[in-house]
Amino acid sequence: MTLLTSVKPLRPVTNPLAALSTHQGGAQPGRREIGRTDMALSDKFENKADDLGGKAKEAAGKVTGDERLEGEGKLDQAKAGVKDAVEKVKDVFKKD
Repeated sequence: MTLLTSVKPLRPVTNPLAALSTHQGGAQPGRREIGRTDMALSDKFENKADDLGGKAKEAAGKVTGDERLEGEGKLDQAKAGVKDAVEKVKDVFKKD
């Protein structure tokens, strides 16, 4: 007598939390979808890096007396400020 022949094998669970969820599809109520933020985090980091790089160039230009490098630094900072402002405007129009 083999008892094990009547037992069905368990199917693998790809997402163990899916079995616990009662919400069907999309983001859960009151929560944002992953990957969707007011201003993409990568854009914030990129803009901040551009701003800091510009400040470093400006400071290096001042220390060395290189007006061109100082001007490039100021330009980089201005570009970062404009990008940041554009992203904030996009966020205003993205609001549901």
